[in-house]
Amino acid sequence: MNAQQLRNSILQEAIQGRLVPQDSNDESASKLLEKIREEKKRLVKEGKLKKKDLVETPISEDEKPFEIPESWEWLRLRDIGIFERGNGIKRDETTSEGFPCVRYGEMYTKYRFAPTFKKTFSYTSMKVFDKCRKAHCGDLFMALTGENKQDIALAAQYIGKEDVAVGGDLCHFTILEAYPLYFVYLINSLYFSTKKAILATGDIIVHISTDKLGSIPIPCPPLAEQHRIVAKLEEILPLVDEYGKAQEEADKLQAELPDKLRKSILQEAIQGKLVPQDPNDEPASVLLDKIRQEKKRLVKEGKLKKKDLEETPISEDEKPFEIPEGWEWCRLKKICLFLSRGKSPKYSDTPNQYPVFAQKCNLKDGDISLEQARFLDPNTLEKWQEEYKLRTDDVLVNSTGTGTVCRTRLFHTRYLGNYPFTLPDSHVSVVRTFEDIDSKYCYYIFNSKLIQDYWEERLAGSTNQKELYIGTLQDTIIPLPPLAEQHRIVAKIEELFNQLKITD
Repeated sequence: MNAQQLRNSILQEAIQGRLVPQDSNDESASKLLEKIREEKKRLVKEGKLKKKDLVETPISEDEKPFEIPESWEWLRLRDIGIFERGNGIKRDETTSEGFPCVRYGEMYTKYRFAPTFKKTFSYTSMKVFDKCRKAHCGDLFMALTGENKQDIALAAQYIGKEDVAVGGDLCHFTILEAYPLYFVYLINSLYFSTKKAILATGDIIVHISTDKLGSIPIPCPPLAEQHRIVAKLEEILPLVDEYGKAQEEADKLQAELPDKLRKSILQEAIQGKLVPQDPNDEPASVLLDKIRQEKKRLVKEGKLKKKDLEETPISEDEKPFEIPEGWEWCRLKKICLFLSRGKSPKYSDTPNQYPVFAQKCNLKDGDISLEQARFLDPNTLEKWQEEYKLRTDDVLVNSTGTGTVCRTRLFHTRYLGNYPFTLPDSHVSVVRTFEDIDSKYCYYIFNSKLIQDYWEERLAGSTNQKELYIGTLQDTIIPLPPLAEQHRIVAKIEELFNQLKITD
């Protein structure tokens, strides 16, 4: 049960007479109603009420949603007081000082969570104040216009000394003889909210009238019990508020925990602390030498260019932390067979068999989808070299975008469905490593804080459109373990992610 549900339950106990014990010495609610009727008659004689305000509409048994104690009474809200609508106070007529006033929107933004208030947040001039209807100490404020039916007409009691100007789409409710604060809690209960939601009209802008509010049946306890109920509510509701705050903190922590655990696991992985090292593993230096030899062979065969053999030394200042013996620091381009951004394709006006992989195909939830992909003009297919066709274990990185740049995914041909292949557009970079490198290891370290921060710090472009240059990707420095340890790291990451229900 969350805090709001607990609050609703407590208020329901209160209005059903189950929160505090009844006292047989209390003067019954029927006697209180007689006093209210006499007060209304007096006000009619003084011309402050009309004779129609004395009319009471009986409440049928069908209208009574629950049983109440013997000393209580069912009545309609209007039977215990007097409603009066406010006058329009424009926003530009409010000031930071002057005569106190309340506008209807403030009932949602300023007074929503306080059952009482002494001072207003807005003021107005004497001219505006004089033309408005006034609320007095003890009156309840309720907004008659709002954005949803649940919140409309939430009540707050004014307990200040000065009269307050009442704005338009707002009413003040003067309660006679009874204890106003009890009725604040009643009006803000789930029971009353459900009743007024049925009576309110409109969807985008919701309205309710004082006549409809006044017609709602309410349970009325004896006056002494009203005071006891409020005292008990003021004792326990602050504890509910504390519980709510603790719950919000716990929910926030719960929401943040997977991401924090994910970052922690990946950080341990790239520092060589996730799995033990094995002295029998072939060191990463031997692995890098094999890749150099393979590159030379590919250059001879014309599949790579001589510039692909160039290596930029890594200074000690560039190394962010110590790595285990047998590991090596290297630049990303050193271990890649293909590292390039896609091209700007010419699209087909109608769907065909050649989808183009774009930023939006890298889904926020960690998956890949070609459902929103556009399609290549088949007549331009010959302009795309074979290496641009995405392959299983290609690591894809969004190179541009607002909020999506640097997003990384691991591609698999299973995403193709019935399509023969897909090609990356110019907003997606393809990182294809040599077979002697575990591309899943690269994928995971690309998602680590170390690499994501490295890329973020080097993004180009405007605030609205950031860009990750291919040169930045090529020069990215990564810690490279022996191949056998790469496999162990990937297996451990996937094991932990699965146990902790962390998505990639």
